Amino acid sequence: MLRFFRRIRKTLFDQKRFSRYLLYALGEVVLVVIGILIALQLNNKSEERKQRELAVATFEGVQKEIEENIHKVINNMQYAHGRNRNLRYFLCGDPNEEDLQKYWKDMVMVTASSPSNSLSSELLDEAIKNSPNLPGTYESTVNQLKELSNIQVKLERVQE
Repeated sequence: MLRFFRRIRKTLFDQKRFSRYLLYALGEVVLVVIGILIALQLNNKSEERKQRELAVATFEGVQKEIEENIHKVINNMQYAHGRNRNLRYFLCGDPNEEDLQKYWKDMVMVTASSPSNSLSSELLDEAIKNSPNLPGTYESTVNQLKELSNIQVKLERVQE
């Protein structure tokens, strides 16, 4: 392909047809510009695809983290319910020695299996921190994640 263009250029230049040579040079410049524009467009599409993949991976991680936090909260509630049930029976009921032994055994088991009170928020914080790098179509999702983070901070303050 390059030989073809060189031959045309040489022929036009040798024949002293400067106007045709100028027209040929202008055509060559236009082809180069079109090639650059196509390359830029392909690069932009590739960057958008990478940003979408990053957003999807980030949101999948946040979703998994939220699901784990939900399970922690459920475990905390079950732990508190079991502890309250045992305390209520011990304080309000008429426990005998066997009941007392069972109560202490249950309390040891419940205390040993006490779930963690801290909720994980590493991926949530990372998603909020990297939100400027995400495409604008995820703005409402990022805003909801920010609200969730604020609620989580308030809950942690209450637990302290």
